Amino acid sequence: MININSNKKLEVYINNEFNKIRKVNLNKLTSKYFGEIGSTSCEDISYNKQLEVKVSALKNIFNDLYNCESYSIIPSPRILNYRFKMDFVCSYDPFHEPKSRFGQRKKGKFNWVVDMDECNLIDKKWFKKIRNIYNKSQELNLRNYDLIAHDGELRYLVSKIYTEQAMLIIITKTSDNSVTLDKLGEEALLLGFESVYWLQQKSEGDLSTGIVIKYWGKESIRIPLKINNKINYFNIKPNTFFQNNLELFKLLLSKVSNYLDTIPHKELLIDLYCGVGTIGISLAHQVKHVLGIDIVGESIELAKKNAELNAVNNFSFQQADINNKDLTSLNIKDGIIIVDPPRIGLEVKGVINLLKMDPKYIVYISCNPITQYNDLIQIIKEGYAIELLEGYDMFPQTNHIENLAILKKN
Repeated sequence: MININSNKKLEVYINNEFNKIRKVNLNKLTSKYFGEIGSTSCEDISYNKQLEVKVSALKNIFNDLYNCESYSIIPSPRILNYRFKMDFVCSYDPFHEPKSRFGQRKKGKFNWVVDMDECNLIDKKWFKKIRNIYNKSQELNLRNYDLIAHDGELRYLVSKIYTEQAMLIIITKTSDNSVTLDKLGEEALLLGFESVYWLQQKSEGDLSTGIVIKYWGKESIRIPLKINNKINYFNIKPNTFFQNNLELFKLLLSKVSNYLDTIPHKELLIDLYCGVGTIGISLAHQVKHVLGIDIVGESIELAKKNAELNAVNNFSFQQADINNKDLTSLNIKDGIIIVDPPRIGLEVKGVINLLKMDPKYIVYISCNPITQYNDLIQIIKEGYAIELLEGYDMFPQTNHIENLAILKKN
């Protein structure tokens, strides 16, 4: 068995396994841009085979921490049209045709954008509407952003869509061209977007967020989330994080909720990286009190409003960083901590501070099993044991894997 102990080795392992399958599976139909963009990099592999390879990879990673004989990955209810958020790059290339492009970056080439007239990661109806807004921007002579020279104006069109709840985010380099942007905003409302935002992102970095200049329509869109027959609603804004595969995320949260039912005393649950309060609000009825912590002030403010929206009165909030030593004063010896960190994981200081809080249970949701594995090594050394380990295929047709680990202190 190959030792997969880095993101690079994990990527190589999965790609090698997929290439073995490709040798005997050459005729599978793929979408129009397969091979050009990275967001559907393994759609030429049957979905069952994708899952088999990912299960093999995860067993390889965690076999020395947990008995992975029965380890499994929960498949995505949808393997296409599953994404809540999609970023479409608007770029200008003075040397190649078409000079103005709308789409995704070419796999392995950051500065090359594949001009797309279809996308199978979101509903075709909504993609067509986003493309129509892009076409309108070109009619209005809004120049696309040059990724090399760092000039031009239109940088991104970003969508956040769940069934008929839809937000469009227009990101430009400057706050100029208000007349043109007003026309685009009004056009998007006519096409059915409930909320349309104009953001400014003037840095040369690759960011699909920014400073709010203006919005049209509603200030936020409201997304329903049903977990074990209980529905909560969440207001979403342009710069706040929300899970991308909502149908599968519901199944993950249902599993966590079922586990909480087995815990006899649930005085306090701390929701680190709480974002807009999705996890904490969904589980608040099962515990006496929830404390939500996040470093992003805008997320905390929206989480407070979401708690009020759902009449959740046992939820308090704190804007802080898990690497901040001030959090170590929170000692919850018989409590529960849920963490859902970014790909970098908890990092060394985060693990140290988490352990100083001394929870009885740790629920660790990860979008990067390599950094999760490294964090779990340190957590297990302090007397915790993995009670449950399960994968979730949040990004079908890609190499990415989401993983859930629940740990209990001995």
